Amino acid sequence: MNVNGKRVLVCGMARGGIAAAKLLLSLGAQVTITDTKPEADFGGALDELRAPGCVFALGQAADALIAGQDMMIISPGIAWAKPFVQSAIAQGVEVMTCGTCLNHYGLTEKLAVGSVTNMYVIAQTMMEADHIVKP
Repeated sequence: MNVNGKRVLVCGMARGGIAAAKLLLSLGAQVTITDTKPEADFGGALDELRAPGCVFALGQAADALIAGQDMMIISPGIAWAKPFVQSAIAQGVEVMTCGTCLNHYGLTEKLAVGSVTNMYVIAQTMMEADHIVKP
């Protein structure tokens, strides 16, 4: 999937979110990172993401950030039933999460919508596809 110039919202800035944001930026995506925690709580862990093409939207709700996004990568700790996730799906945003993480946290059976994958598949998909088809 060619993400060059695509708008991607990364929700949850633990290690997986940071890794996803770094990869997306390196592939030319326009990335918005978000987490309910304010930036000060990360103690500099996000400094490496300060680059053109990366918008910090920390400490605020993701709801207002969904419009216009092509894709959303969410932490497995975020419930798929959350209104902002359902809103993204309803708006045609492709929502992905890591299956390895779901298994670790015992959440696999609770997944109701979206795609279960892993970071290898997410990275491979991003690098191989020619374009993103959005309904």
